[in-house]
Amino acid sequence: GEILCSLSVEHLKDGFRWCGTCKVARPPKASHCSDCNSCVLRYDHHCPFVNNCIGRRNYAYFLGFVTSACCMAAWGLPLLVWYFLIGSPHVLVPELQAAAGAANEAVAADIARAAAEVAELVSANATAVN
Repeated sequence: GEILCSLSVEHLKDGFRWCGTCKVARPPKASHCSDCNSCVLRYDHHCPFVNNCIGRRNYAYFLGFVTSACCMAAWGLPLLVWYFLIGSPHVLVPELQAAAGAANEAVAADIARAAAEVAELVSANATAVN
């Protein structure tokens, strides 16, 4: 059946408590995590990003994770801002090609109009000289 709490007076004075869920003597500064369903020494919080409790044995690793995530954000966010505000070459190339194509058509029409005017002037001068 049920395991009864068998903590000595010394344990109780030292701050030990009985965890009714885990059925173990819980040391001081330990807490029960309802997400992991276990007791954790120096329990800080349950982190959903690493899907684990942050406590005594993995606090340094969690700080490393947070530091690396912040460094990645400090490098990656300006890069994304640059990419979307200034634009990537893949995004701008079709727009530039369309603008250049329209400009080339306008220049070609101007050249054809100028050539027609020159041809008219040459023919007018040729008839005037004769």
